[in-house]
Amino acid sequence: MGLQLWGRKFDQDPSSLEEGPAGSDDFDLTGRLTWALDDQNQFQFEAGRTRLKANELGGDSWRDYDRDHWSLSHKGSYGETETEVQIYQEVGERTSFGPDDDTGAIVEDPRSPKVTNTTIDAKATTPLDWNGAHRFTYGLQYTKAAIRDQNPGQQAELDPADRYDQTFSNWQWALFVEDEWRVRDDFALTLGLRYSDHEIYGGHITPRIYGVWDANDKLTVKGGISTGFRAPDVRSIVPDYAYTTGGGSCRARNSCGVILGNDDLEPEETTNFELGAIYEDDGYTLSATAFHTKFKNKLQQRILDSDGDGNPDTWDGPQYRGDDGLLHDYIVYQNFNVDEATISGVELAGDWSITSDLTMRASYTYTKSKQKTGDFKGFPLARTPEHMASLRFDWMTPVTGLDTWISANYHGTEIASGLRIGTNGSPVTINGVEGRKYGAYTTVDLGANYQINDRARLNAAVYNLLNEEINETEFNTVKEGRRLWLGLTAEF
Repeated sequence: MGLQLWGRKFDQDPSSLEEGPAGSDDFDLTGRLTWALDDQNQFQFEAGRTRLKANELGGDSWRDYDRDHWSLSHKGSYGETETEVQIYQEVGERTSFGPDDDTGAIVEDPRSPKVTNTTIDAKATTPLDWNGAHRFTYGLQYTKAAIRDQNPGQQAELDPADRYDQTFSNWQWALFVEDEWRVRDDFALTLGLRYSDHEIYGGHITPRIYGVWDANDKLTVKGGISTGFRAPDVRSIVPDYAYTTGGGSCRARNSCGVILGNDDLEPEETTNFELGAIYEDDGYTLSATAFHTKFKNKLQQRILDSDGDGNPDTWDGPQYRGDDGLLHDYIVYQNFNVDEATISGVELAGDWSITSDLTMRASYTYTKSKQKTGDFKGFPLARTPEHMASLRFDWMTPVTGLDTWISANYHGTEIASGLRIGTNGSPVTINGVEGRKYGAYTTVDLGANYQINDRARLNAAVYNLLNEEINETEFNTVKEGRRLWLGLTAEF
């Protein structure tokens, strides 16, 4: 029997940057008890809690984010069959505090959303010799997501004191089987099949096939086809259910809004194609992967413009107080389906041991996405930069226990259409529809690690070494300027 405990305490001052990270006070503690009953059975119980206080509303207002989680699992080994069963649950609740509009006294917001996610997983693995070695994995999964919250979209006309909590939930279960078949010594084929049954969307079958060929001692070629099914989350399909968007520090920008539930949503379905190769030789590794994904009913979000006059719809529910001290209407967003969309691209990566003390790692990803139908036909999918790249060097210095590193990361331009589109970036027009283009940026980081002794290690880093200014207006995101990080790790 064994017991493990771990936790952390983290305090962060609010950023001086506009729309930068809010100040927060974070506490986390988790424990795990493991009991080996005998050689065949092992039980494990884990439980923990997180308490986060975030000053993301500005002024004297703040939010408490509470999260509790627990899991109970069993691992079994019976002859050649291995089993694993786990029950897992997490409960999260958000509570807001702020000054009363009339008295100025700090009061608790009566709306306090609570989310409960429950999962049951059970699987077994059994080997079989028949025309090659097989390894079968089979099992089932059950998930239930529940939200207890007011529905402000339907209760907007009620006095705040008369609004009441409702519970929304849905469940999904699945059966799956997978066979990893060693056809030859140099070729393995994986075949998989999953059947998912959703409370609202019914049954879906998603097969997959994947092969790995060791062409020789240095070259491996792999590729396959897989399919996927993803149902909208529970809050996205509750009629008129409203939840805020625009970031925790959203107080006065035109992206502050509410996302309204849409019960007309369909589940997202995907077909994925992948082909890649890995080449390993003395001192270096090279890899290349090409991918193509076809989406049906791709889930996206957009700002509503019911009149088509270019002015976003505003919500007739509760308002938010901006930095100017005045009340403002939220912009209305809604989830929707893109009937057809694609993502294609190439990933390149390499590792090189330049010397016994100096290594280099590099990666590059080219991504081309396109919405093929709908109001934003021709636009890329949201948050898919066309180019991404990184480069890192690690050096083991002559000083015993001291190693250093430096890295550079490039994030290419992005084009947005229906999702979060405001006035950030520069305008771009595709097929007569206006979107926004956000700039590219590069950051450089520098760090070192020093092993003081067998039990203690010192870490230091300077992030955004060149102090690049990455603001929301030009890049639609915020990165902090040059900052120093120090850490000490002790083992006992």
